[in-house]
Amino acid sequence: MNQNDSEIIKKLIYYDGQSRNGYSSSSKELSDKLSALGIALPVKLHYDYKLPGGMAPQDYEKFLDELLFYVDFLDGDFDNPHLLAHIPELNKMTQDEKKALMRKIFRKQSQAKLKLKTEIEKIKKLNKEVAQIDTSKRPGSFLRGISYGFAPKDIDWFINKSETSLISNNANIYDELEKRLGFAPQYDLCSEHLNILLTAARTYRGKPLPGKEDGHDW
Repeated sequence: MNQNDSEIIKKLIYYDGQSRNGYSSSSKELSDKLSALGIALPVKLHYDYKLPGGMAPQDYEKFLDELLFYVDFLDGDFDNPHLLAHIPELNKMTQDEKKALMRKIFRKQSQAKLKLKTEIEKIKKLNKEVAQIDTSKRPGSFLRGISYGFAPKDIDWFINKSETSLISNNANIYDELEKRLGFAPQYDLCSEHLNILLTAARTYRGKPLPGKEDGHDW
């Protein structure tokens, strides 16, 4: 692989990771905000999972960015207008050059899928809380949930029970949480956890948490 191809692939991996991570938010951040208001839930929303090799969550997230880029890469991704806007080098490539680069990526896909399976086995062995979760439908989302510290029930719900986003289906609930607490989760909680959080918000009598516009770094 020539140096130019390597640089483009690095940019592709970075772009793919940024597009995912922008939506994820952190369960730790949510838990910290609740603690700042003095709200203690009867359930745990953030987990510090054990990661292979003792990796930090941020490093594991970067590792997943590269692994899942190869796992999820599809023929035709290079025609994505958003991708072309962020990686102008692709616009300068001929169709033959793009096809050659795609072949190089696809050659690593089968190996990446095997590595994905091995990684899930490692995570389940290290963390008994998630050992029984069926990861067959969305294996990549399972590992993403681990890296973000999402609760086991939230991970299981997202990959096995959700058909559409609770955020979009329950916009009124998230709006109410925002009004009462000054914030709302930036990721999908399972129905049980969402209802527990809503109940806590409705019994909360303090002031909402100030936002960034008020000079607070949340």
